[in-house]
Amino acid sequence: MATSTGKSLRADAARNRAAVVAAARAAFSGKGVEAPLDDIARAAGVSPGTLYRHFPTRSDLVAATVADHVAELRADADRLDEADDPVDALVQWIRLLSDYAGVYAGLPDTVLAAGPDSEGPLSHICRSLEALTDGLVARARGRVRAEVDGADVFVLANALAWADGHDPERDRSEARLAVLIRGIID
Repeated sequence: MATSTGKSLRADAARNRAAVVAAARAAFSGKGVEAPLDDIARAAGVSPGTLYRHFPTRSDLVAATVADHVAELRADADRLDEADDPVDALVQWIRLLSDYAGVYAGLPDTVLAAGPDSEGPLSHICRSLEALTDGLVARARGRVRAEVDGADVFVLANALAWADGHDPERDRSEARLAVLIRGIID
């Protein structure tokens, strides 16, 4: 297994890293992305120092936990880029982004905090998702308001996820999506 810096890990270090990521996924699923890191280290069977050696910041750990999902999103963006109706593709993409951001409680806040001027794996993920979003917006240009860009849509999809996170029954999810679409489509 290679780290984000491209260095290969020893077998025991790779196992520790994988255990931390698995424990983080479980903790983030139950308690959100603000789950205590010491609890995650304990659940992974490693010391807090080992956790911090692999993931110096919470943002680094969050990025590692969502990496598989992000790979799926990239594949979805490629598929949607080939869709016949670019507006329908954009709507599907917004729904996928919102679902992605809602995977863990607190993730929309963490994603939005990893803004374009930040560094680190989560910021890199956000910039790449914004670029994919921008491509889908550009493809729908002419039917999307001129002032709307990919960064706007990315932020709005995260806002939908945030709102849905505060509405456990998600009673208003579709209505909020419809309002967003009406706001960006000409």
